[in-house]
Amino acid sequence: AVSVAEQALGFMFAWSKRISALHACVTSGNWGSRHTHFPVELAEKAVLLVGFGRIGMRMARRCVALEMRTLVYDPYVRMDLIRAVDAEPVSDLDQALVQADFVSLHCPKTPETLGLFGAARIAAMKKGAVLINTARGGLVDEAALAGALASGHLGGAGLDVFASEPPSLNNPLFALPQVMTSPHMAGVTWE
Repeated sequence: AVSVAEQALGFMFAWSKRISALHACVTSGNWGSRHTHFPVELAEKAVLLVGFGRIGMRMARRCVALEMRTLVYDPYVRMDLIRAVDAEPVSDLDQALVQADFVSLHCPKTPETLGLFGAARIAAMKKGAVLINTARGGLVDEAALAGALASGHLGGAGLDVFASEPPSLNNPLFALPQVMTSPHMAGVTWE
């Protein structure tokens, strides 16, 4: 649980601080382009956590400590337990989506959550938002996500899991510079 929460947070940091793009500015000798990849602060940004189990709770604590507005959607958890970590419970996922700068998935893969983030829900997300999935493949419609990223509706994505693993090298997400991936390793650390 600790490792997965840290991976999700790592994706948030890497995207907000533009780690890959700024690294490329330095290593490609294109120092002057650094102002085209301006970092943003996580403090005061809104994060929506979908799922508040062992991982979601740890993620909430970390986001609250970073002074983020931490929204939590989990219809199976009492709201007082979410408030106990200084997060804000939300009862309507779709209404919360329009507020969130980051959406991080921490729910199991069940018949209820399969395809939870399909084309309509992705389109409902706040313009420029970042979607992070360290939970399970199949929760996100990857084609719809690729389309939302390519169109500029979404700002980025951090993906540790895919609908099919290993994913095809032809996956359209891999051609998009605003996508960061890892090979289903979020929960795998020396510890």
